[in-house]
Amino acid sequence: LGVRPDVGLEVLAVEGEAFRVSETLEIDMLVDYSVSRSGALAYVPARAVSRSLVWVDRTGRETPIKGLAPRAYSTVALSPDGTRAAFAIADQEVDIWAWDFARESLTRLSFERGVDAIPRWTPDGRHVVFQSDRSGALNLYRVAADGSGPVDRLTTGTSDHYPNSITPDGKALLFCELRPKTGYDILRLSIADQ
Repeated sequence: LGVRPDVGLEVLAVEGEAFRVSETLEIDMLVDYSVSRSGALAYVPARAVSRSLVWVDRTGRETPIKGLAPRAYSTVALSPDGTRAAFAIADQEVDIWAWDFARESLTRLSFERGVDAIPRWTPDGRHVVFQSDRSGALNLYRVAADGSGPVDRLTTGTSDHYPNSITPDGKALLFCELRPKTGYDILRLSIADQ
C-alpha cells in the first residue's frame, strides 16, 4: 500500500506490480517481517530454530546478511533509515538485540530475565519499544537503540500488550491489548513526554 499525494492522505492505494518475495514461505506460516521506508524487506520465516537473516531483492533472491551468524532470531524490525535491525534472539533467554549493518556489530539491548520480543523503532531511530513479561503480564518498555541508559516501562497492567507502531512524529505508540471480554483492542499511548 502506498499513500498517493495527488489524492490526499486519507486515501490509500495499491501501487506497482505484485511479485513473489520468496519460494520458501508457506501460506499458513506466521512470518515476522519489516519493511524500511526505502522499500527494503527483511523477514524471519517461522518453524526454524537456528535462522539466518537475509536481504531479499525484488526478484526474491536472498542474500545472507554479512557478519551475522545463524541464531534463533524472531520478530525482526528494520530501523527507519535501514542501517540497523532490531530483533529478539532466543538463547537461554529471549532478549532484544540491535545489529548495525555498516559496523557489523551486535548490541544487546535487554538484560532482564523473561521474554523480550517484538521490537519497534521510534521514527528518529534513537529508541526501540518492545514487549516483555519481566513484571508478569506482557507490558511495553523502551530502551535507547545504542543500549545506553535505563529501560523505561511504558505500560502497566494485567492484560498482555503488543506494540504495533509509533506515529511518524514519535509522540504516540499504537498497541494491542488482549482483554478477556473483547479480545484484541487497539490503544494509543502518548509517549512524547516519557
